[in-house]
Amino acid sequence: MDTDFEACTGEALEAFCKDGTSLEDVFENFNIEELEAGDVAAIVNVIANSVDSNVVNNPMLRRNTLTNIDLLLSVDAAVLKETSEKSETSNRLENIFDDINVNIDLAEGESFAAAQANFALFAIEMEIRNIPSAGFSVSHPGRSDAEVTIPRSVFGSLSTTAARVSSAIISETIFSGRNISLIVSSSVFSLTLYILGETVSDMIDPVSFRLTKKMNAAENMRMTCMFWDDSDGLGFWSENGCEVLRETSEFLYCQCDHLTSFAVIQAPSSSSTTPSLGTAAINIAAIVVPLVVGTLLIITIVIVIGVVIFVTSKKKGNSRDSLEYSMAPTSDRSERSL
Repeated sequence: MDTDFEACTGEALEAFCKDGTSLEDVFENFNIEELEAGDVAAIVNVIANSVDSNVVNNPMLRRNTLTNIDLLLSVDAAVLKETSEKSETSNRLENIFDDINVNIDLAEGESFAAAQANFALFAIEMEIRNIPSAGFSVSHPGRSDAEVTIPRSVFGSLSTTAARVSSAIISETIFSGRNISLIVSSSVFSLTLYILGETVSDMIDPVSFRLTKKMNAAENMRMTCMFWDDSDGLGFWSENGCEVLRETSEFLYCQCDHLTSFAVIQAPSSSSTTPSLGTAAINIAAIVVPLVVGTLLIITIVIVIGVVIFVTSKKKGNSRDSLEYSMAPTSDRSERSL
């Protein structure tokens, strides 16, 4: 990642960058269309560093923060794509939404929901002992973007501890990633589970989910489920641990062995993908080896035939020479030995 990328590059954010002008004033004083990718990354970074329990539990500050983020996600898609490719903005947005869901004060059985044009948040505090053996489903009020079923086994033998479910539906424009062959074809659904303040990572049974498709697969493309892997800092889409269960005209049903952010991704079908170096080598070998073996076989046959003919003719020649030699005078043989 370019360390200078997250500096404010446009004149519109000069006051914000240098003087700490509030985001509210920044958005009032310039056209959001003036934002560049580095500006978006810089603002998200500032918001990420400012979100704490006090901000989250202050309705006005929380509302202003969410409004500012929604404005950022409204900038040109090309700008957001560049932001996603060159900075950790996608990961930071995930963390901001998760921090809000985790830090907001909720009593047992109480939930929190907030919706903007480009994202929606949902959190609920659950008592584990009240979770049925079949598990439970999580979806956003009034939204059909996604639904996730979490198995009861994820809680192990715990029976009295409270669990916090943190979920977000986020516009796919900020999660383009760097693989240009992939097309994000649904909203991004983020889900995290907390027990005793710690995230749940080990899954005995996979989570099942349904994602709403925003488009059908293009020619030579397949619909699959992927998760946003932020292990490299910038983030990328990966299929590891996920599989498609079935597909309808409207939904894609999948399961994964971990909790994270998921989306429907169009990926090149196996017949249209460019083979890897190893695959290409195997394909070439499959063609070349038979040709080489066949050629060598023909050459071998020709050589064998030639040798047989040569040996046969040689034997005939040697027989005549022996007879002639054996009939030669003794003095001639003695001279030859000398």
